[in-house]
Parts: sequence; C-alpha cells; structure tokens
Amino acid sequence: MKYDFDKVIDRRHSPYSYSMKWGTSKLVSEMVEMQSIPDDSIAVYTADMDFRCADPIIKAMHAVADHGIFGYSIQDEAPRYYEAICGWFARRRNWKIKKEEIVYINGTVEAMRQVICAVTNPGDGVIIQKPVYGPFSGAIEYTKRTLVNNSLVEKADGYYEMDFEDLEQKCKDPRNKLMFLCSPHNPVGSSQSRISGFLISARPIAVRCCCPPDNWLGSLCWCS
Repeated sequence: MKYDFDKVIDRRHSPYSYSMKWGTSKLVSEMVEMQSIPDDSIAVYTADMDFRCADPIIKAMHAVADHGIFGYSIQDEAPRYYEAICGWFARRRNWKIKKEEIVYINGTVEAMRQVICAVTNPGDGVIIQKPVYGPFSGAIEYTKRTLVNNSLVEKADGYYEMDFEDLEQKCKDPRNKLMFLCSPHNPVGSSQSRISGFLISARPIAVRCCCPPDNWLGSLCWCS
C-alpha cells in the first residue's frame, strides 16, 4: 500500500485539529516560549508527525463511529485487539507474547510511574541518561524518587554514547534500584545496543537495577 507523504495538511487553522504541536494553548506557549507558531515556521519540538493516518486505521475508526453507541468498552470483548498486538511483536521483533502477558495501561509515561512504584520506594535512586525525553525526569520527581543522571557523552563527531564507567559506579550504589533505558535514544537518536553486553558482563552489579527499555521509538531502527 502506498502513502502520500507529500500532501500538506493544515493543522494550524483546522477546526478539528486540536493540535498541541500547532496550537495556541498555555501549554504550547510555555513549551516554545511564544504565543503561537508563526505561519512561516515549522514546529519540530514534539514527536508528532504531520502525515495523514493510514486509511485502514481511519476506516476502522469510522466503523466504530458508525455503530453509534459509545458505552463502556473492554479489551476482552475485542479479540482482534490482542491479535494485533501479538502479531505486530511477532512480525517486527520476533517476540512471541501471549494474551495473558499483556497489561493495558493508559500511556507510556503513566506506565513508567507504575513501574517506579512497583519496584522502588520513595527516595530510591532511578537512573536516566540525559539529555533525554523530559517526562523521564517528571515521572521520577512525581513519584518522589531520586533522579540519578548517567549523562551521555558527546563525541567530537557530534554523536553521543554511554559513559559505561559512570554507569557501572551508579549501578553499584545500593541506593539506586531502577534504570530507564531509552533506545533509540530521544533526542540524540542513537541505538543503545551495547547496553545488553554491559548488563551481561556486569550482572552481579546490575542485577540490583531493574532496567526496562523505553522502546516506543524502536520502529525507527527496526522497520525494514
């Protein structure tokens, strides 16, 4: 199926856009430090694509809307929901998962908060690697944990890489119980493939640190 990636869709002035990226809300003005995005500017401050959604998705949403009733819905009444998730991971990641292993949660950032609360206590250290997606810090602060920064190192060629010596020291600290790995890294774009080797070689150290990957941008690396 071919898609038109050249068509420009006006998201500034459409009455149905409700766009954070192109909007004029207080949140937008605080993020970009201006009242609105000028017409001669391009907004690139958030991960929001301006391509039209794929037709199969639009058709599926129309089918639900045409049904005309929007009562309480649950995933267990929609077996295709689980089939789609399991199929996607099997095709794209060669990862066979079962329906019973899927837990629904309302958003990735909320999932991060839940993980923090599940495996750490208030005051425990949570390792992240700045510069990194802002809500990583927010999730740690919101749950009253201690933010521990294992800063990425900028090289002469402009690329960033991990500081493994510093990471090892931070993993040795018994006060640090969790690490959030962003791969591919947002915003620097690097794929943190060497982390798996580090965790294997440093297993006696890293075993104390639960290390769930943030992989919501993984398709940028894995798509053929």
